[in-house]
Amino acid sequence: MKKNKLKLFVFKFIIVSLFILVFAFSLSSTINKRKMYNELKAKGDDYLEEIKSLELILQNYKNELEDINSLKYVEEYARETLKMVGPNEIYFQINYENE
Repeated sequence: MKKNKLKLFVFKFIIVSLFILVFAFSLSSTINKRKMYNELKAKGDDYLEEIKSLELILQNYKNELEDINSLKYVEEYARETLKMVGPNEIYFQINYENE
């Protein structure tokens, strides 16, 4: 009779131990997955901000590309970059010397 009680106790102990082990593994796995989810969500948010920034830059380039063939843009580019002047205009360059 004592052997049966001992066997029953050992069996119950093993079952409870396995249950606790499975529960602990599931809890650990859930915590790790939640942590990984939060990290990936943060990266995703960073990527979304970068995409918005790049879309703004792209829109600026598109606007510049639309204006590039206009006479106003060509004239502005020639004046600023190439230091060209229009007819009946005089180009002045002032050099300041360090004293």
